[in-house]
Amino acid sequence: MAKTYIEIVNDVLRRLREDTVAICTDNDYSELIAQFVADAYQEILDDHTWESLKHTINIAIAASTTTYILSTYIADGGNVPSTERVAKDDSELLWRSGSSVVPQVWVSQSPSTGASIIPLYVPRERLEDLKALDPAATGADPMYFSVYPSSLTEGSPPDLILEVWPTPTADRTMKMRFWTGPEQLLCDGNTDSYKLRVPERPVYLLALMYALNERGEEMGEPGGMAEVRYLNALATAKEKDINAAQRSDRNDWVRR
Repeated sequence: MAKTYIEIVNDVLRRLREDTVAICTDNDYSELIAQFVADAYQEILDDHTWESLKHTINIAIAASTTTYILSTYIADGGNVPSTERVAKDDSELLWRSGSSVVPQVWVSQSPSTGASIIPLYVPRERLEDLKALDPAATGADPMYFSVYPSSLTEGSPPDLILEVWPTPTADRTMKMRFWTGPEQLLCDGNTDSYKLRVPERPVYLLALMYALNERGEEMGEPGGMAEVRYLNALATAKEKDINAAQRSDRNDWVRR
């Protein structure tokens, strides 16, 4: 079972011979350790495309509508069902099948329909060319699509936009596979029960290394030893994650 944010914070505190806390904001030192854990979590999230962060979004494509918001739930004005994970910002990845360069995106008449078509992904600039060449183009199925961040509004992150072309004339469902990192951990008392979405041991050991470096080597464990333990744990976790979905053409370089 995945550990929570506060459990990792307390693991580090115990290793430092400090009292554990009920919430990360309990005292100044627990807040510092919580920040180390948050920093370690983000670093490990960015280090590898973890299998646990893959997810599917089903977007209801409506007749006459070409743009959709992938970073917001339907209840909040977007187009992602509440039962699924949103794709948060422009750093998210459309997932591809093994060594294929084709994103895992399918268009069908409904989520339960077996037959689907695979629309062609094009950069936003190419989509603008297609629209300019035939502004009145329509079709039952969107044949092209692009995913891009919206224009930045001051004080808020950009939305992640899905745009399809030509303008659909019938309702469809677009199933999309993404790799999406979770939101950043914040030591504000509201995320203590948040469960880590990556292997917790590398997070714990990296946060511990940060804490030991901050204190100095008075605790009896040289910083170099803490770093080796962290690097070994990270390498093992990545290898297990890769092996969990290994197949003949997975994680191989392919000349194009």
